[in-house]
Amino acid sequence: MRAIPIFAAVASMIGVWIIAFQLSKDPADRLLLAAATSDAQHTDSPKAVGSTCRLIGQHAQTYDCEIVGNPNADRWPEPTAEHAYARSIWDMETATIGGKGERIYFGGGDWGLNQGPVPIWSLYWQKPKEENANIRIAQEQPVYGEAIEFFREIDGRLYVPDIDPKDSWAYGNIYALDNDGWFKYRNLEYAVHVFDVIGFQGAIVASAGVVENGDGFAGLYRSTDNGVSWTRLPVSQGESREAYRYWRMAEFGEGLFVAQSSARNGYWTLDKNLHLQFQDTDLFPDMGDADLRLTVSRAVPFGGDVLYTPKLDRMPINPQLRDFPLAPIYQSNVHFKNWWDKIIAAWSFTHGNLYRLTQNGNVDIVEIPGRPHINDVMIREGVVFVLGTSFNEGSYSAVILSSSDLENWNEVHKIETQAIAYSFEYLDGEWFLGLAADGMTDNNISSGEIIRIYSNVSGAN
Repeated sequence: MRAIPIFAAVASMIGVWIIAFQLSKDPADRLLLAAATSDAQHTDSPKAVGSTCRLIGQHAQTYDCEIVGNPNADRWPEPTAEHAYARSIWDMETATIGGKGERIYFGGGDWGLNQGPVPIWSLYWQKPKEENANIRIAQEQPVYGEAIEFFREIDGRLYVPDIDPKDSWAYGNIYALDNDGWFKYRNLEYAVHVFDVIGFQGAIVASAGVVENGDGFAGLYRSTDNGVSWTRLPVSQGESREAYRYWRMAEFGEGLFVAQSSARNGYWTLDKNLHLQFQDTDLFPDMGDADLRLTVSRAVPFGGDVLYTPKLDRMPINPQLRDFPLAPIYQSNVHFKNWWDKIIAAWSFTHGNLYRLTQNGNVDIVEIPGRPHINDVMIREGVVFVLGTSFNEGSYSAVILSSSDLENWNEVHKIETQAIAYSFEYLDGEWFLGLAADGMTDNNISSGEIIRIYSNVSGAN
C-alpha cells in the first residue's frame, strides 16, 4: 500500500491554519501520515495577557505554578466564545511511544460548530529537567476532523478517535502513533462519530455513532489487527437506534462498560463472548428532571466496578454565564439555541459528581469533599485521582484529590485559575492542567492554557 504524507504549517501571526491533505472518499486501511515528530520541532507557546495561576491549598508554601503556554491559540486566536471553546483542552494523556520518551498528548476543537482541523500537541521535558525553559510543546500530526476529545494508549500505541471527520461520511477515522510515525485508519464503515477505543481480549474495540443511508444509530466495532480492518458487532436495529451513539468505555468485571447517548435510560455491557446487552439503569439518578441527553465523559475501572462522570461541557459552572447572550453563530443555529434553552431549564438539577457503577448494577454517588464539579479522573497504582473545579468570586479554583477507598480523600493540590481546569496529567513527578471554556457563552482568553504545578523547594524534583 502506498504511504501518503500529510504536511501542516501554521501561520500564527495572522491566525491562518494551512493544511495540505489528500482527501479521499475511499477507505484506507493504513495511511502513513508523518514520521514521528523530532524534538527539534517545538513551539514557545503564547500566553494570554494578564493570565495567572496561584496555589491556594495546603501545599501553597512548598509548590508553585506557571502557565506553560497556549498552543491552540495559534489555531483559534480570536477573543470570542467560539474560539475559546475550540481552544479547550478536552483531554490529556501521558504516554511513552517508541523512542519519543514519555510525553503528555492533547488537542482541542469543537465538533458542534465544526471548527477543525485540529492540531495534536505533545508536551515533554528536554533533558535535563532543571529549568522551566526545558519544557517543550511539539506540534504533532493534525487530525482532519472537528475535535479531539480523547486519547488512549493501547499496547505501546497512542490512539485518537476522530469524532467528526471532514472526509466523506462513508467511513470513520482513527489516528494512531507508534514508533514508525502517525497513521490514519479510514475504514470504519459509516462510523461518522468515533468516540473511544479500548483494548479488550487482545483486540481493539471502537465506539461510534453510525449514519447509514440517512439512519442514525449506535455501533461498536472490533479489530484484531490493530486497526487495519474492522467488524461491526451485531445488535438489534431497534436497540441501536435507541442508544443512538456509543460513547465512553471501560473495563467492567470480565467485560466492558459502554455508555450510550442517553445515559439516563441505561448503558451497555460487552461480555467476553462479544455479546452486547442493554442494562436499563439510570446512570445519573440524582439529577431529578434534568431534560438533557446526558452521556458519560470519563470512565475508569476501579476494583471491578466503573467510576464515571457526566458529560456536561457546554453547561457553565459560573452561574453568571447563564445570563450572557449566546454568540451570534450559536444563536443563529436552531440546534444550539434549543440546546441552550434546555441547559438553562435543567441547570439547577444537574451536577458534575463522581459516580460508581457496581458489578451488580447499583449506582453510588461518591462523596467528594467540598463537592467540586468533577471534570477528570484517573487511576494510578490503585489510587484514584480526581480533578474538581469550583467558581468563587470571579475566578475558578481547581483541586486535585486522591483516595484509595473513595471514602477518605487527600488534597494533592488546590490552585486558582482563570478558566476551568478540565483535564489533568502527571509527568516526571509534576502535575499539568489543561484549561477550557466554561460553556457556550464564555469568551475566556485563558481557555487552552497549560498549567504546570511544581515544587519550589530546591532539590525536591
